[in-house]
Amino acid sequence: MIDGNFSIYFTSAAMDRAIAKTLVAAIGWYPLFGVPALIGAGVVWLVSRESLHLTSWDALLVVVPWMLWIALSGSGLRSKSLSNVIVEAIGLGLLVAVLFAIRVWTQYPAWAFLIAASALSAVLWAVVPPLQE
Repeated sequence: MIDGNFSIYFTSAAMDRAIAKTLVAAIGWYPLFGVPALIGAGVVWLVSRESLHLTSWDALLVVVPWMLWIALSGSGLRSKSLSNVIVEAIGLGLLVAVLFAIRVWTQYPAWAFLIAASALSAVLWAVVPPLQE
């Protein structure tokens, strides 16, 4: 006889596997996002390094939008193909690079650009239709 705790454990184990798959995807696909974002940020840094004052908010700019996009993609609310992962990750990386450049050259607070990048991450996830493989 199986008691009620088995179903709770089974559901918990399945959830742990889903979370693990999402984290592996987040790490494995990060270069598609990180390379354009970091190259763009590096170019901006080279051009304006004398007047550039980086904060921890700037560092979060290359992590939080990606994690939000991964969480939304892994949620299963919309079907996403491999083509979506590639196109959206590269597009999000380019958007983050552009936002970082605007933030450096306008001197607005970095936290505002973190919020903007996160919002654009969610918009990008919602607007791009499922693509074919």
